[in-house]
Amino acid sequence: MADASDITYVEYKEEAQIEIVKKIMEKYLSEPYPVYTYRYFLTTWPDLCILAMKGTECIGCIVSKISPQKSTKALKGYIAMLAVEEEYRRLGLGRKLVQLTLDKMKKMDVSECVLETETENLAALRLYES
Repeated sequence: MADASDITYVEYKEEAQIEIVKKIMEKYLSEPYPVYTYRYFLTTWPDLCILAMKGTECIGCIVSKISPQKSTKALKGYIAMLAVEEEYRRLGLGRKLVQLTLDKMKKMDVSECVLETETENLAALRLYES
């Protein structure tokens, strides 16, 4: 049984990590993204990509961005992708990744954060509602 001990949370640092992020996202997201989508997010907002690592294995990841709202110019956050390996779900990793991201966004003066998920994704809905 998986446990949450010895998990570290690290920011995206280098191009070599794109494949790590892409691998976990492709495994769990219903919508495939081309590599340039990952590059766009990871090179523009590297500090808003956080990887949950158990040793050298990436067991979870969140990818986000910020941008100014057109009408007010206030900063708005967007959680674009979130995935956690199945055996590590229900241990609070998804919640931790979201909280770390929201904490970073608050420090950047982001006024709100949005995300999208499919209505059939009950696990994601429970996480985001909590």
